[in-house]
Amino acid sequence: MKTRPTGNSSNADWMGCLCPALTSMPLKHLAVPGSHDSFSFWVDEQAPVGPDQKAYVKYLATVFRFLAKKVMRKWSMTQNLTFKEQLEGGIRYFDLRVSSKPGEPGHEIYFIHGLFGHKVRDGLNDINGFLNTHKKEVVFLDFNHHYAMDEEHHRYLIKMLKDVFGHKLCKIDVVEDITLNYLWENRYQVLVFYHHASGEDCPQMWPGNKMPAPWANTTDTTKLIQFLETTLGERAKYGSFHVSQAILTPRVKTIAKGLVQGLRNYLDLEPDFPVNVLKPESNKTLGSPKTPPLDLIETGKGLKLQTATPHLVSLGSGRLSVAITLLPLKEGVTRIGRDDAPVPQDITIEGPGIEAEHCRIESRGGIITLDPCGHQCSLDGVPVTRPTQLTQ
Repeated sequence: MKTRPTGNSSNADWMGCLCPALTSMPLKHLAVPGSHDSFSFWVDEQAPVGPDQKAYVKYLATVFRFLAKKVMRKWSMTQNLTFKEQLEGGIRYFDLRVSSKPGEPGHEIYFIHGLFGHKVRDGLNDINGFLNTHKKEVVFLDFNHHYAMDEEHHRYLIKMLKDVFGHKLCKIDVVEDITLNYLWENRYQVLVFYHHASGEDCPQMWPGNKMPAPWANTTDTTKLIQFLETTLGERAKYGSFHVSQAILTPRVKTIAKGLVQGLRNYLDLEPDFPVNVLKPESNKTLGSPKTPPLDLIETGKGLKLQTATPHLVSLGSGRLSVAITLLPLKEGVTRIGRDDAPVPQDITIEGPGIEAEHCRIESRGGIITLDPCGHQCSLDGVPVTRPTQLTQ
């Protein structure tokens, strides 16, 4: 998730507002929004590099110390919303990776993604606080990676889960029998999936194979979509829940190329991104674009679209991206942008953040129009307060 809520908490109780037909349906058939590396909205640059990192990364962190950790921080933080903000926005599945701090006395457990995050107990308390005031909301806590943890650490963490959530923990059952009605009747609000043998003797710790999360491990959007469609189609035979990881994973060369900018800024289009003119091949209306979607990130400096063909453009990042659609254009050369712009085909949309109904671009009757969303957005620096026709 890359966008911040605007104070509208309409998603905070979305499960409790579902119709009876859905609350009686097996929960595995509902599309439940989740977040990736859900805890990574804060990492500790002062702590040692995490045990989830390779030896050469730890070595570089030792040599370059704070500089290396500042770079790691930019690539480790994949969220900017706290647990409470994610819950209020509608997130109900949480991807959790945990670790002890080697050499630290006691059995404290922390969230981990390259660098250490908050204590797990603090995060669980935040989630429990939300559940206490939203009695019909249910969360999936997927503890899928454990680092530097022995049996004592696992016992400590499992006890912590029981202490924090108590009667809210749903006991293992047949997946097909788990409905919202069933959970409400039993006052269950938390399903914990524990991907380690230490949880096998605890009836409240669902085994990891009941929450498979196949990973495409690609930077190619076309391959990602094909992978998601294939794995989603195969889920029925496993009798489990299923995670569709709609994420692109940066390669080493990706990180090296954007080393200093970090993940968020790297995903913004580069200044030398090739600019072309929209030139359809015939006088017929174009069909669906064959090129993959462009994923643009709101950076505070605006959103830039430069394209050679019609695209579905995702504003934001992650599973809750919002789309604007540049509809197919008819034959002819279409210039998008101001006449006096340095590059006529260059569109820059600036706004305070991405909302549920953001600006959209339409092509109707040969007229290209930008429809406003009601927020303080601008086109090439000019405020968009009413439908604005672009040059054609």
